[in-house]
Amino acid sequence: MIIRKLTATFGSLKNKTLELKPGLNIIEGSNESGKSTWCAFLRAMLYGIDSRERDTKEKKAEKNRFRPWSGEAISGRMELEVDGETIVVERGGTTASPMRDFRAYTSTGADAGYDAVDFGERMIGASHEVFERSAFVSTPPLPSGSDELEKRILATVSGGDDSQSSAEAESKLREWQRKLRYNRRGEIPALEERIEKLRREAADCTEIDAQIAAAKHDISELKVKKSELEREIAAHDALEHARASQQLSAANARLAAANEERAALVAELPDGAPSADELLRLEREWSEELRSDDSSAQRGAIEREIKLADAQMAPIVARTGESDAAEAERVLRRDADVARGYAEQKFTIPTVFATFLALFAVVSLVIGIISHSLTLYIGAGMFAVISVGGFVATARGRRRAARYRSEVLARYGASNESELERLADALAPLIARRAALETELAKPIEPPKTPAFDRLSEIFGTSDPHELRRLLDHPRSLYERIAAADTAIGTAKSTAEALERAGVTESAADVTASVTIPRDAAEAELRQVNAKIASLERESALAEGTLGGRDATLLIAECERLEDDRERLERRYAAIELALKALTRANEAMRERFSPALNADTARIFSELTDGRYDRVVISREFKPEAGSETLALHPAGDLSCGTVDQLWLALRLAVLHTALPDGTPLVLDDALVTFDDERLSRALELILRESETRQVLLFTCHTREGSLMRGRGGVNVVRL
Repeated sequence: MIIRKLTATFGSLKNKTLELKPGLNIIEGSNESGKSTWCAFLRAMLYGIDSRERDTKEKKAEKNRFRPWSGEAISGRMELEVDGETIVVERGGTTASPMRDFRAYTSTGADAGYDAVDFGERMIGASHEVFERSAFVSTPPLPSGSDELEKRILATVSGGDDSQSSAEAESKLREWQRKLRYNRRGEIPALEERIEKLRREAADCTEIDAQIAAAKHDISELKVKKSELEREIAAHDALEHARASQQLSAANARLAAANEERAALVAELPDGAPSADELLRLEREWSEELRSDDSSAQRGAIEREIKLADAQMAPIVARTGESDAAEAERVLRRDADVARGYAEQKFTIPTVFATFLALFAVVSLVIGIISHSLTLYIGAGMFAVISVGGFVATARGRRRAARYRSEVLARYGASNESELERLADALAPLIARRAALETELAKPIEPPKTPAFDRLSEIFGTSDPHELRRLLDHPRSLYERIAAADTAIGTAKSTAEALERAGVTESAADVTASVTIPRDAAEAELRQVNAKIASLERESALAEGTLGGRDATLLIAECERLEDDRERLERRYAAIELALKALTRANEAMRERFSPALNADTARIFSELTDGRYDRVVISREFKPEAGSETLALHPAGDLSCGTVDQLWLALRLAVLHTALPDGTPLVLDDALVTFDDERLSRALELILRESETRQVLLFTCHTREGSLMRGRGGVNVVRL
């Protein structure tokens, strides 16, 4: 395949054209002249643009990155020469779906028989991924390894073509294996989960059956207990009925007795006696008449003065601890005299006697000194000792008197004797005043004659107020007793009527019924038993509903059947695992065949680029190369200089290109030689020129040195952007 002409509306390119020739095409251009854009356009024309790609933080989606600056939709045209025939390819579309529209036709306008889906793979001979990781070399170069590229190299080296691959067989086996088990998914885990679920259901069913049986057993025992409690309550009912019958009889008896008593009390009332209300009204009016009388008002004032005198005397009397005011006054005066006597006790007989003895002792001592008489010395000593004893006794008496005085004053809360006398002096006139008031109050007061008094005198036949009050007590007492009898009649009648409404009748009921526990306790226990029975019946019903007709025996049988299925799938999984191991061993054998060839081709190219400095290359399965020589140990690419690393990657790309892609596949290099020095650049260009003999090469560069070195050579086309 030879690319003849590219026309692009793509990114910064607006209807730009790039004409190419067979062999080596060196496309020169400064930075931002569109070199990388032309490379991306070439890929888009071959493989299209994925419209589903979205922008990420790391990079923009290709449809947004290369959206034309003019605002138009992405479009392009490419002229190719394929097997001597000219093919024109056009792509276009919308902003949302760029390059969606595809057309491929011959120079005569006839359909070339290609479609957008596989056009690039048919032209290049490889997928987009393989092309980009082998024949499309950019800077920095993309890593060469990928699952698809490795699959293609293995298949090509081992089978002679890339239509068959052990990787496909391995993929198919792993697909089958994943269907059986992959992590916790697949047929086997699903079957195991179902078996476990059935086992749990069987265990649940067994447990629920046991719960139901236990509940029914408990219900049976509780019903026996319920019958016992109902019999106990029935005995209480019988006993209560008997007691109620007795209460009815007693109430009727009390009613009859109260009626008889009332009749007797009414018979005791004097003839012509007023009713209770009338008698009460007359007494109230008489009392009001008495209160309105002046003599009554005067008597009330005297009584109030007596109460006032009592209130004034009460605090003083309370301090003495006596109950009578006169006695309290006497005690106060006595204690005041006692306290004053203790306070005035200064010179006592022991004091005077001790003083005389002290004088005798002094006189005897003086005379004894003058006369030198031993007897006088002894007498003076005896007088002195007795005098000291007298003074000590006097001191003790004074301290005792002071203590007694303090106790007397403390009893009344007083500070001195005068305060006790003032309390007695304050109490004396109050006692005299109260006695005079009592005398005044004892004088008889003639009550006035009033209408109420006249009516009461007429009823009871006396005009003496004192006699009248005495006579009033009897009917008042009778009326009070009649009222009490009426109350008793009402209570007994109400009790009897209530019992009769409740269906109680007087009968000779048995009150000796046997009960073992109080009624309240029996009823409370019966409620608890009924609640437990209802709860157990609900639990049993719920448990039976939870079973839903399931049988633990059938579930266990189903588990056993599924266990057989699981063992069958496990055997199949083991067979696939065995096949994968055999395929892996065969694949490793094939890898041993392709690895030396790829290593040798890469080493050959790298040795040419480095003028023989490095002639050994080893490439891992992940396409990570290490380089060395007979005299140099192998070193990872990261240990080499930047330019040498790019040369190693170029050698690996070309070796992969030779191995994985067919002859005639175009080679595209985008600034892949920028880090090469002049000497290694010259060798690289010679190598690339030889490559251009079997395939078209597009070398994009930001320098002019490639063109200067190769301009004028056969098969070289230098294009300036």
